[in-house]
Amino acid sequence: MRFPWFALLAATGVLCGAARACADGFPPPAQVQADVRAAVTNGKVTRVEIDGGWKLERESGYTFANVAKQAVIADKVSPDGAKTQFNALAIYQRGAASDTWHFDRLFSYGFKSLDGNAPSAKLDAVGLHTLTLNAMRANPGGWMPVDPRFVFRVDGFQVLPGSITYVSDNELAWQIEGGFVILDSADGGRLGVKKVRVRMKVEGIRHPQSGEWILSKVAEVSSTNVNQQSLTREQLDSLPNLA
Repeated sequence: MRFPWFALLAATGVLCGAARACADGFPPPAQVQADVRAAVTNGKVTRVEIDGGWKLERESGYTFANVAKQAVIADKVSPDGAKTQFNALAIYQRGAASDTWHFDRLFSYGFKSLDGNAPSAKLDAVGLHTLTLNAMRANPGGWMPVDPRFVFRVDGFQVLPGSITYVSDNELAWQIEGGFVILDSADGGRLGVKKVRVRMKVEGIRHPQSGEWILSKVAEVSSTNVNQQSLTREQLDSLPNLA
């Protein structure tokens, strides 16, 4: 069975290094490191390393580069004591070419365990919950029942403890269950939202040397409509979506 890596899908941009003068005004490394630490709320970041130069991007509708990305490598300790390392992009934005850069968000990916062969490396339901949420954050569209443009809320996902199966020392299978609030427009043009309860089967394999867990959503086990709510077009358009 193949377990694909979660790949970072990066848009084309311009790399800024010491040999080239860019827009300048970029936050200094110390500020980037502080922003990364503050952005991680599900644990304590113990180390942040700047990984390369800045990358500028221009979003649709702009005549200048309005987004700047700085790659970092960070270590953190989760609330359950698990130690992990991850790659991330510290993303900054500006409204005008003359504006200063402001921190917007942190995009995390490429998680691997730093616990090695310690007993804590063997995952229980709490560890699997953290691992699964990290994978969902790294590739949210791959875990949702519909396009993220039509997803308005994600309710708390939980690992079902009785579903955890140890295939081998380095292979696991388990199920997760949670809810989505998504667009509901199936009935004769009626607009609204509906909440669906979804259960998914997940498999993971742990690299014997690096300790990194690679996850794959194998299948949707079940999906149940919990409730529905009709909305006007104006109400629907005012809802924030996950895109």
